Amino acid sequence: MKIIKHDLGSEFNEIEIIPLGDWHRGNKKSRLDTIQKKIDYILNTSNAYCVLLGDLLECIIKDSKSDPNTQYLTPQEQLYEVVELLKPIRHKILGITTGNHEERIYKVTSFDISYDLAKHLDLLDCYDKTALYIFVSFGKNNRRENKRHTLRIYAKHNASGSLKMGSTVRVLEDMANIVDADIYLGAHTHTPMAFVKPYKIGFVRSKTIKKRTKAFANGGADLDYVEYAETKSYEPKCIAFVSIVVKIQDNSGKKSDDVIMSTKLEVMY
Repeated sequence: MKIIKHDLGSEFNEIEIIPLGDWHRGNKKSRLDTIQKKIDYILNTSNAYCVLLGDLLECIIKDSKSDPNTQYLTPQEQLYEVVELLKPIRHKILGITTGNHEERIYKVTSFDISYDLAKHLDLLDCYDKTALYIFVSFGKNNRRENKRHTLRIYAKHNASGSLKMGSTVRVLEDMANIVDADIYLGAHTHTPMAFVKPYKIGFVRSKTIKKRTKAFANGGADLDYVEYAETKSYEPKCIAFVSIVVKIQDNSGKKSDDVIMSTKLEVMY
């Protein structure tokens, strides 16, 4: 797990966090149109930021489970294409991690192609192969003058033996058992999903219990129904735009969250 710190300044009291992953560029069924729509949204929305969660590349190599006939670009061509797609929003990328498809190349050759992606984007300080813990400071903290509010994001590609919706929920929720954070971002199951959960936390100094909210999101995949999935009887997945919106609120009551967190999920056709 790598700790990453960002200060976005005081301009925004509301920011939008977008998980991007499972593009599978190089696969014939990868949807460049929906990928580009997400990139355009991030580029044109001043307070929108993203985290890259792996499997951006298809990376079919010798002895891979996937059918090489479904891949129309070499892994190197996939890398260069994704770099060019991401260059316009490189200043909006909060973190980068790898996925199991990129991991195929690492296991065989010890070459970390996701590291190379981060290097081409000049974002090596935002990259970790395993997981990311991201501190994002923004806006103004209502309790401390001249201080930012700081948001904590835990993000990783995840792994699950099941692609059912319930499994995605379980894996996302289990991330909260690893480390305490405000937002948890996952990928891998291709199931777009976003939800919030309330909880209460006890403060030793004030000896009080206060309400808090955690948000969870799985970005889904930009990939049409592939032959491999149908052969294995996996259910089709919808392509969707998923995000978490965080808004600083006036916390005069001192018993509720410093922020309001909400989710967005819009199906893309």
